[in-house]
Amino acid sequence: MRCKVTEIRFVNNEELKHAAALSDSIFRDSEQTSMGVAFPQIFSSGLNQSMAAFEAGKLVAFMGLVPNIINIGRSQLQVHSLGSVCTDSEYRGKGHASLLLEQIYTFIKDSGSSLLLVSGDRTLYTRSGCRKFGEIKHYSITVQDAETIRQSNEGSSVNLRLFEAKDAFALHKLRKNNSVAFEESLFGTTQLIESEAVASIAKLKHKLYVAELAGKIIASLIVAVQDKHASKAEPFIVEWNGVASVAVNLIAYAIQQDSLAKINLYSPWHELDMHETLEGVSHTTIHNSGTIKIVDSKKLWEQLQPHLNEKSPDASAVVELLEADEADTVQLSVLGNVIRLSYDEVVDLLFNPLANVPLLKPYKSVLDHLFPIAFPYTAGLHYV
Repeated sequence: MRCKVTEIRFVNNEELKHAAALSDSIFRDSEQTSMGVAFPQIFSSGLNQSMAAFEAGKLVAFMGLVPNIINIGRSQLQVHSLGSVCTDSEYRGKGHASLLLEQIYTFIKDSGSSLLLVSGDRTLYTRSGCRKFGEIKHYSITVQDAETIRQSNEGSSVNLRLFEAKDAFALHKLRKNNSVAFEESLFGTTQLIESEAVASIAKLKHKLYVAELAGKIIASLIVAVQDKHASKAEPFIVEWNGVASVAVNLIAYAIQQDSLAKINLYSPWHELDMHETLEGVSHTTIHNSGTIKIVDSKKLWEQLQPHLNEKSPDASAVVELLEADEADTVQLSVLGNVIRLSYDEVVDLLFNPLANVPLLKPYKSVLDHLFPIAFPYTAGLHYV
C-alpha cells in the first residue's frame, strides 16, 4: 500500500547534500568517491532538476535528473538522463519511486524534452515506457590483438603519449567533430573527465592518451584502468575521438603501457570506421546501455527534422511521426498512408538497425533512407 507522501518536489542546495549521502549509503563503499563528487551534474546546485520525496521534512527517496543536448548531425535533441535512484531502506515498498517518476515525466515533457535516458532497466521503468534500444558492438581487445595492431603500425610517424594540460583545446576540438555526441563545453568536458563517474562505479580511474602527428592531435582515448584499489572490474574505454585507425593504435598503446591483459570497447553501430578497423577482433552485439523513453513523439519528430532532411530530403518530406492517438499507440504517416504502430514498434524503428516492423515492409525503400537514428553510447563520459 502506498503511503501518503508529504511532499514531492525539487531538492534545494542543502538537501542535495542529504541526497548524496543517501546515494552513498546505497551505492558506494569506503574505497569509492562520494556520488556527490562522481556525479557533479546530479548533485551540483547549478542544474538542480533532481527531485525527492519527503516525509515529515525528511528526504526519503531521490531521483537524479540531468538535462542534456545530444547532437545528431544537424539536429539537437533535448533529452533528460535519470540516475542515482534510491530510497531510504526504512521507506521502501511504499510507492515513493513510482510517485516521483510520475512527477518527473510531467516535468520533462513540460520542459521540452523529447527523450528520457535511464541508467537502469527495472520494472519500475519498463512498465512506464522505458525500453532497451540501439545496437552496440562490445569488443574484447586482448594483448595479442594489441601486438598485431602494433606490428602493423611499425614505422608510423604518429606520436602516442599521455594527455597534457596543453592538449585541452585540441581534445575539445576532436570531441566537437563528432557528428553524434552529447554536447559539452570545454569546462564541462574537463569536469566529467575529472569526476570519473562510470569508472568510479567499477573502482577504476581515468587515464588519457593522445595521438599526435606533425604537432596536431588527431585522436584521443579515455580509458578506465586500475589504480590503487584492487578492482575486479575489467578495464574499458570510456571514450575515443578522432581518426578511428589511430584511436585503435592508442588502444594498443594503452594495453602495453598499463600492462593490461585486455580492454573492453563499446562502439555504437554507426561507428563504421571503428568496426572496419577492428574487423577480426572478438565481439558480441548488445543493446545500448540502460533504457530509453519517448517522452513526446511530436517534439522528438520536430527536433529530428534537420537530421532527417540532411539524410534524405525526399524521404523526409513524405514521412511524419504523429502524436500518440491513444495509450501505447503512435501513428506514422508514410506517403500519405497512416499506419498505427505500437509504442515498442516505434522505438524499434527509430533506434534499432535490425528493426522488424511487419506493417512497414511496403514502405521499406522510403524508411531505410531515414532510419535507424544513430545514437551515442550512453554509459560513456556522460553516464548518469
